[in-house]
Amino acid sequence: MGDVTIPLLKRHLHQAITYLNPFLPYLNAHMTKFFSDNLWQRNVPLNIQSEIRTDADVYEAIKIYRHHLNPSVDSTADSDCFKNFRAFLRNTKPFYLDSYTDVWISPSELNRELKMAIGDEVHMSEGFMPQKKRHEVEAVANVIATICSMSKENGKLCVIDAGDGKGYLSSHLSLAYGIKVLGIDSECSRTSGASIRYTKLVEQLRKIRRKNQSTNEAQLGLSSIETNYRNVTHYITPQTDFLDLLSKEFNVPKKDIRGLCLTGLHTCGDLASTCLKIFCESNQISAICNIGCCYHLTTQRFNDTHQFNYSPALDHHRPLLGYGFPLSRYLIEKQIGFDVTSRQVSTISVHRSVNLTDNDVRYRCLFQRALLEILIQRMCPQYYGTTVTGRIRLANFTDYIRKVNCRNEHLNFDEEHISDEKLDELYDEFRKQIPFLILYHQMRDSLGSVIETIFVLDRLLYLKEQQQRNDVSFLVKFFDSTISPRCYGLVAIKNFL
Repeated sequence: MGDVTIPLLKRHLHQAITYLNPFLPYLNAHMTKFFSDNLWQRNVPLNIQSEIRTDADVYEAIKIYRHHLNPSVDSTADSDCFKNFRAFLRNTKPFYLDSYTDVWISPSELNRELKMAIGDEVHMSEGFMPQKKRHEVEAVANVIATICSMSKENGKLCVIDAGDGKGYLSSHLSLAYGIKVLGIDSECSRTSGASIRYTKLVEQLRKIRRKNQSTNEAQLGLSSIETNYRNVTHYITPQTDFLDLLSKEFNVPKKDIRGLCLTGLHTCGDLASTCLKIFCESNQISAICNIGCCYHLTTQRFNDTHQFNYSPALDHHRPLLGYGFPLSRYLIEKQIGFDVTSRQVSTISVHRSVNLTDNDVRYRCLFQRALLEILIQRMCPQYYGTTVTGRIRLANFTDYIRKVNCRNEHLNFDEEHISDEKLDELYDEFRKQIPFLILYHQMRDSLGSVIETIFVLDRLLYLKEQQQRNDVSFLVKFFDSTISPRCYGLVAIKNFL
């Protein structure tokens, strides 16, 4: 792979934004209004509508969509059958992150770029964490451990794990690699839970070692016990004194801390952006390895009338945090921003979307919620577009409506209008449009992946804009995207060259 330059990233961002712009009304429309606002007719390009008219058409289009990521089946190849729909997929696919092979690298390629030897992954015994999380933790921890050991600092770097959560990554780094790790989370309940889990984990590993004396400690993750992991409840801002926190928690003098690697595995919303800012601005941080997620929880400078205030502390810390998107000077100058509905779509993985069946619970819930909006529009128009139902998953539509009615007293549906007979009539009125709802949602997922690309490339460009002469930064594909959809992370090291 050639050098990833600022002009290259700017060009990629410009092309992605230009492609996406005509589809923003599609992305900004909420799926709850699929029937009530006739979203298929309103937002799907007319040339696609003209070739997908019947049930047979839409089912064939869904089949094409489900194979469009399969390299052995080129379902997007030019053909007179659904020519425009195939062209839509073919034109959108180059803007998925997977297509930017001139920008991202694999962990093995990172090895070559940094001229370092990444060791074999240390595997924990099964049962200590979910399979998906284990896949993620082992891959990321291996790279972090190598970065910490290869630093030019005089000694191994310590790790600050931002958004420690249940402590999966931090406990693995401390137990399997012998690295001092301070886990930081903003919620007391998560900090407490991580400590309890770590204590139980250590005890379970000790029991295994006692039962099987032949098993070496590295395999069990017992290269260090208790001494290398601490956690603390703290809301991270660019003003956080990490050296002070680590010094206090581990009872070591600041002068003995040789450097810090700031990590985060699926740091949520603004936390990912904050970590990147801290890395660039703080002389305490020597390296960073960050995989972000939850773009819909990221605050924006521009074009955001509906912010998710997901943390009570957020407004209090806003003057210190700034905004989470965009970060790069290039997108700030262009005043790029996305509606919250569009950002929600960016969190849906196209790699999972292609594997969903027509009967998947997601589509059933979307259909039921869209029918509810029809009911609200007809019976309580004053609440149309404003009702929040929360997460309700019931297989039966009648049960779903009655559960919503109980939870939302303001709706107060007349019992006569939500009788079994009336609700069955409503269901039958729209059931034939379910395949169109599914295909509409799938096309939407494809476009949402372009927004994810813009978020991730903006963060990489920010690092490139900020880095000094001897600094390095990379976009790394850490995981199998079919197992872990948020699989891209940023790695950067100061004073490396």
